[in-house]
Amino acid sequence: MKEVNSVSDATNTYGEDIKLTTTDASTLYKTIITELEKGAGEPLYPGDERRIFGEALVPVFVALYNSLNDVGRQTLLRYARGEVLDAIGERQDVKRLEGTPAKTTMRFSVSTPQEKNIIIPKWTKVTPDSENYFATDEIAVLQAGAYSVEVPTSAVSNGTKFNGYAAGTRAVSRPPRASTSSSPARWRAASRSCPCWKAAGSPTLPCWRRCWTWSTPRTSGHSLTK
Repeated sequence: MKEVNSVSDATNTYGEDIKLTTTDASTLYKTIITELEKGAGEPLYPGDERRIFGEALVPVFVALYNSLNDVGRQTLLRYARGEVLDAIGERQDVKRLEGTPAKTTMRFSVSTPQEKNIIIPKWTKVTPDSENYFATDEIAVLQAGAYSVEVPTSAVSNGTKFNGYAAGTRAVSRPPRASTSSSPARWRAASRSCPCWKAAGSPTLPCWRRCWTWSTPRTSGHSLTK
């Protein structure tokens, strides 16, 4: 087993991975066959039933030793997880931080500038993959004549699945469901002059589903967190 290197580098502040016992399949294979040969008092050649029995034990021991290694490493803060991590924190009167929604900045844009301001309601949802949704944190206004406006947004729930989207990722937007002035009806009324609305020729295909897109701005302020 290699000695753990405590010297950190730019990408690994802990050095090499710590193993409390061997989990290498080839090492366990040699150990099992060697011990069987010692017990038999003679070499066990391929095809020997006793050797075949020993070889069948190898995957069992590999799984067992991996489990033992994991259980042992759970006592180390670096590898602890779940309830074990919470228990280690109790020693120092430290509690796990609650999860927080991922946050980023979305850029809402139109292909053709409009003659009137367009209101983007608070809680307008956007999704890059039709699975994970973000919602605007505040009301925003795309000014008449402008192509885009940037709006702070948050994931609709916690979780690492909302992380990792590259800057420039595009998605469709969906206004919040409401019967107030922030309803899709107002969006349709505000965007009837859009070329896509005219091309669709039907209010059953609202403009915000065809034209509105967002992209995370390419700035150092962009971030997605747990």
